[in-house]
Amino acid sequence: MTKSFPLSVSKDIRYIFCTLLGIQLLSRFVPLLRNLLSLSWAGLTKGFLWQCFTYPLPIAYNGKISLWNLLSLFFLLYVFVAMAIPLIKQWGRKTFYQLLVCVTGVSGLIGMVYIAMTSYIYPVATLSPLLQGLLVVSLLHKAATEKRLHLQRTSFSLTTVLFVCLGVHLFLLLLNYAFLEFFMTLSAVVTAYLFSIKRLGLVSGLSQLQPFENRLLQKKGKKASSAKIYSIHTGKAVNAHSDFIDKCLEKISKNGYKSLSLYERIRLKYLSKKRYFS
Repeated sequence: MTKSFPLSVSKDIRYIFCTLLGIQLLSRFVPLLRNLLSLSWAGLTKGFLWQCFTYPLPIAYNGKISLWNLLSLFFLLYVFVAMAIPLIKQWGRKTFYQLLVCVTGVSGLIGMVYIAMTSYIYPVATLSPLLQGLLVVSLLHKAATEKRLHLQRTSFSLTTVLFVCLGVHLFLLLLNYAFLEFFMTLSAVVTAYLFSIKRLGLVSGLSQLQPFENRLLQKKGKKASSAKIYSIHTGKAVNAHSDFIDKCLEKISKNGYKSLSLYERIRLKYLSKKRYFS
């Protein structure tokens, strides 16, 4: 059985994929465009601050386009699209674009500071920090959804593997003296992790990080603990399961299924399955 996605999500994905592919290929044949978008010392001296956000767009190499380079490009874009689909589906394009801006902006700013301090002369154009930031959010989202729906008892074991792999990757960057890539990747991962906690309410489930995550979620946790569905007549939050389902259905009949928040969708789906199998 194939998995279908809303038409709006498909349009967003096609638009993002075609835009990235077009800019990457065009930057190969137009050096001016590549120089304007890549993060570089020349751009920093001329005040091209937008390079903090556009460095993932152009192609990083200047040589001839080979089959291997094309395969690598399509593979990176495929990984990007594969992680973007569930995020756009659950939180919408606005939240997804906010995530992209935060991750690329912070990592690009860190890269610009490093370039300014070391006078790094080579242009920087890479999708790697952005992809690793999206990987953090995607895995935390998947693990949190499975835990809420009780689909898997060890849903956070993959999160542990992720942090170990990222740690090894950062350690290897230090061993190879790739300090610029190290700081940009580290800042992208940390930014995506903090965005997941503060904006999306996701946690890693690691006991070592639990006190830190609880402090960040102290204010958000009070809002998330409520039902988020309010009675039209009394204005009070509805916490009972049966009342919650009724109010969700009432909200859907008036404003559509997209009016439900992520918490409401997960809880409604879980309660519906529980009622069906009971």
